[in-house]
Formats: sequence, C-alpha cells, structure tokens
Amino acid sequence: MDLRGWSNIDQKRAGVNGYKAEVTLNRRTAELGRAAGRIFEREGIFRIKDITVEMARAEIKALNLSGYSSGTISGYSKALSDAHQIVHGTPVDFGSLVPSRSSDAPTDGRAYLQPHIKEIIANQPPVYGLMTEVVYEGALRVSEINNLRPAAEFPAQISEQRLSQLVDYRFSGREGVYYTVTGKGGLDRTIILGEELSERLEAFRLDETRMIKSERGEDGRSFEQHYDFPSGEEWAKNFSVTSKDLFSWSRGAHGLRHSRVQELVKSFQEQGFTWDQSRLAVSQEIGHFRVSEINTYLR
Repeated sequence: MDLRGWSNIDQKRAGVNGYKAEVTLNRRTAELGRAAGRIFEREGIFRIKDITVEMARAEIKALNLSGYSSGTISGYSKALSDAHQIVHGTPVDFGSLVPSRSSDAPTDGRAYLQPHIKEIIANQPPVYGLMTEVVYEGALRVSEINNLRPAAEFPAQISEQRLSQLVDYRFSGREGVYYTVTGKGGLDRTIILGEELSERLEAFRLDETRMIKSERGEDGRSFEQHYDFPSGEEWAKNFSVTSKDLFSWSRGAHGLRHSRVQELVKSFQEQGFTWDQSRLAVSQEIGHFRVSEINTYLR
C-alpha cells in the first residue's frame, strides 16, 4: 500500500521504529489513509508529505467539531504525527486538541453519533451501506431488513385493537414512502423512508421474491425477501467489523436503532409534542406498544 507520498519503505521503517505489532502498523496506516483523504479533499493536495502541521491541526479540530469519539481522534492524531516524523523528522504535538478518554463517544447507551454512522456507510461495500441507511432511517431490527416490502402492495396486517391504539401523528414532520416490516411475534408495522432513499432501495427490487430464514429472533422464521440484499445477519456482521476497523469498537448493529429512536423523540419534541406524546409515537413506530420499553433506547 502506497499512501501517496508515504512510501512502502517509510511504512516498513515505521514498523521497525514506531510499532511493536504488525496489527498496530496496519491500523495506523488505515487511520492515516482516512485522515489524509479528508485533508486532501479539503486542501486540494495529493501527497502526504505536503500535509503541513497547520493542516493536520485543522483536521483534528474538524474531527472534534464533528463529534468524533476521543478514540478515533487519538488514532488519527497519532497517525498524522507519526507520518510527519517519518517524512520530516519531527512528530506533531496535538496537545489539548485530543479529548481525554473519559469523554469517549458514543456515551448514550448503544447509540452511534451521526459522524460514526456516515463514516461506517462510506467504508462499507455499497449494498451494505444502503442497508445501513435503510435500517437506520426505519429504526429496524436486524431481522426486519429481511422482510421489508412496499406498504402500497403489502399493507401491514394489524388487529383492530392495535389499530385503534395508533396515534395519527406518528409520522409527523416526515414525508416519504411507506413500507411494511414484520417484527417480533409476527407483528406487522408500517415505517417510512425518505423518497430519495426509497428510490435507491427500489433499484434492488427482485422480479420474484425468494425465501430467506432469519438466523436471529425468537423463532427463526422464514420470510419472503423482496430486495436483492444479503441477509440481515450478514449485513450486521459487516457493520460491526467495519465499526471496529474504523474506531476500534462497535456497539453492534442494534445501536443504529437506539440512535434513530433518540433522534425521532427529539424531532417530535421540537415540533411541540410533549415528552410522553413523543415517546408514544416513536414506540409505536418501532413496534413497541408499551411506552416504558422505549426508555432503554433513551439512555
């Protein structure tokens, strides 16, 4: 791997002088590639040896402002510092620009921050990245991506009792295309995806459905799959691996559901709904009819 100015010889030298294990060298090289890529795009340069100390400091400041975790910022800063030492002979001291580990993110239970989600998507194969967007926006469980289908053709089968409990404002403030998913206990529900995301999703629509068996969930049921996607379980493994490669940690694919729930509750409150009204609407959208169950997602 030649990182545009940081030669293979430089990398080997770093392995001898800077790192005790090959895995550390590989991780630092990957971190340097991502940090340098952001700087290249912003500064219009093309070689690592052209990155100045001021550019490196500006990048660390930008990562802080974007909400990246302290672990990610620390890794990027070490990579930039080591590269500067190898190429120019002196390390870069980022000092107080790197937050302490005590402020490491994500801090709200299992939720991911927006910068984490965007970077994971950017580093996944395209089909997995699209699945991540759908799971996040729809606040889906891993197994539910297996049975996603258009509500216009496959409306949710909901009992009269549950239908009467649904609040009419649960999609307030959003426009898009409605879809049906089947969750725990075989319960159907309706979700909404933005039109642009829906358009990209429909490009993967199968001409004929195929059967897929969920490896997760309470009963391992089989479903008709309507989109040419890998299984939700395969996607979840890729998601976690990508998160670990990028940040050295993962909250699991279910963490996306936590992130979306928090975002939706905040959105309802900003529209003027009370705390209880907001929790009720979101709990129904994610398939929980006992409002208390949503509290786990709001930690």
